[in-house]
Amino acid sequence: MNALLPLLLVLQPTANSTIDAAIRANDALVRGNVRIVRKRGNESSRIDLAWERPKKALMRTYLGNSEQVVYLNDRTLVAYDKGLNEWIRRSPVKGGSLSERIASGVGQFEYVAQQMLDPAAMKTFLTSLKKGRLAATTSRQTVRLRQVLSKSRVVSFDFNLKTKLLTAATWRSPESTEVWQITYQKPKTVVFAPPKSATWVRAFTPPIEMPVFASKEAEATVHRMVKAYRGYHGGVVVATNDEGSVRMVYAGNRLKQAGKDSKWSYDGKTLRLTEAGKTRSIDVPRSELIDRLASLGRPMDPFLRSLAVRQVPFQPLLGNRVKAILGGQATVQGLPCTILNLVREGSRASLFVRPDGLVQSLSVESTDARGNVLASSSRRFAYGPLSPGETFR
Repeated sequence: MNALLPLLLVLQPTANSTIDAAIRANDALVRGNVRIVRKRGNESSRIDLAWERPKKALMRTYLGNSEQVVYLNDRTLVAYDKGLNEWIRRSPVKGGSLSERIASGVGQFEYVAQQMLDPAAMKTFLTSLKKGRLAATTSRQTVRLRQVLSKSRVVSFDFNLKTKLLTAATWRSPESTEVWQITYQKPKTVVFAPPKSATWVRAFTPPIEMPVFASKEAEATVHRMVKAYRGYHGGVVVATNDEGSVRMVYAGNRLKQAGKDSKWSYDGKTLRLTEAGKTRSIDVPRSELIDRLASLGRPMDPFLRSLAVRQVPFQPLLGNRVKAILGGQATVQGLPCTILNLVREGSRASLFVRPDGLVQSLSVESTDARGNVLASSSRRFAYGPLSPGETFR
């Protein structure tokens, strides 16, 4: 055994030989399918990445409750947001790596995913590791390269002993530990199309500024409400308060509103106003509809306006200065609801959220510094499907 020891030491992978082997293995990965998991403290995210160099790539990014998809082929780039149920199309730059073409359409994305799609970028990164003082250790299936940056900062990289590919990276410091894990799977066909129910948009709807959650249940209720309205693609809503009712119809570019004071409809091109039994028609671009109605003294109801601009109704009640508190359960108009209290300085709102995420009832109170109620208002909502006979003329 002692006689074999020098030979075994020679056969042990060195840091440089491990890096060189990883570069060659990554270059040869023309078709790939990997799962990349990032963990840092209590935070985690995931990327499922598949590619066929040099033309196709499919990237699914999961972060919290969100899922976004980017699909690239030799002609176009499609991005889809599952939570918004929206998709966009871009024309990526011609030529360049898969990473460069994706970035030209949707901007920069996770560095590790960029390297997996770009052999040149991976080679540059791995080659740069040679500049450090790396210690190589070998286990049954893994070669680990470890570098001590300071007394309290250490980085390490794991490579599969058989495939030579990078499988993990870890950065440790007194403040935090960040770990990337890469799992290689059997290559698959790279193809994607947005769901038929998805809405094509020029740009994704901006993210909602969330409140401070008093509990996980309050957080789940807010996310359920946001998801419900982002997935609301059409229907009839009747809103009622002490002053009367307003019937609203939402069908994408077609809108209708009828209350005690006025009635109007819009078919995507022409606005029709009905007053005292008489109707007049005005051609109005969709982008100018809200302002035109306001100038005519017939403002769009705030609820319908939110839907028209692809915003979640009640979104103004949220924000990072708001605390979301669960207030228990109640039955409203025969439906079980979760009471969601949204509290900020000077106001308090109570939303009665149905199991499907839609708001059945709302009450808002204005308060003074001592919490005394200065004014209050409430509104109830009833939802129904679009009628086949619903017209916008």
